[in-house]
Amino acid sequence: MDITNEAAVEALFDDAVATFGRLDVYFTIAGISPVGTAVTTSYEDYKKVVALDMDSVFLGSKYCIPHMIKTGGGVILNLVGTYGIRPTPNKLSYSAAKAGALSITRSVAIDFARDNIRCNAICPGFVNTPLNNGFEGEARQRFLNTYQPAPFEIQAKDIAETALFLASDEARAITGQAIVVDGGTEASLYLNYKRPSADK
Repeated sequence: MDITNEAAVEALFDDAVATFGRLDVYFTIAGISPVGTAVTTSYEDYKKVVALDMDSVFLGSKYCIPHMIKTGGGVILNLVGTYGIRPTPNKLSYSAAKAGALSITRSVAIDFARDNIRCNAICPGFVNTPLNNGFEGEARQRFLNTYQPAPFEIQAKDIAETALFLASDEARAITGQAIVVDGGTEASLYLNYKRPSADK
């Protein structure tokens, strides 16, 4: 479906509840990640990124929350990414949209905590998925060698397991948070981290 189409999003939740009887967990994971600065990004492209990466988070929350309230609560998860916390060069529209998505996440968390609804953001760093298919070879290895402290590529399974934990009762006290899953990249001095050589 088109996650930027309000009627389609509303119908998605109505159909899900009609089919399964209730809605317990909703995870927003769709998005795009183009490059561009304030000068090189066209206004049309900017609006497209905001619609897909931020407005869809608002629409999902707007139409899933009433269903969750009716059955005593639920969990909303939004895939935000670390650029929503700390922008990186040449990613203006993506960083802005993800920062907005994180703000929506926190607002939903505080507005609906008393309805037993938790809302958190998962913030991956570089993950080995088709979204990064253009980031190959020497550039990818240089990133892993110089920017990410962990010496392995993060996999989609790592993100899925984080989501499963946040959706579980074990995470009942966690809401309104940005959970970073990036091998230590955001925590380090960005662009300054150097992995120790193997002979040390």
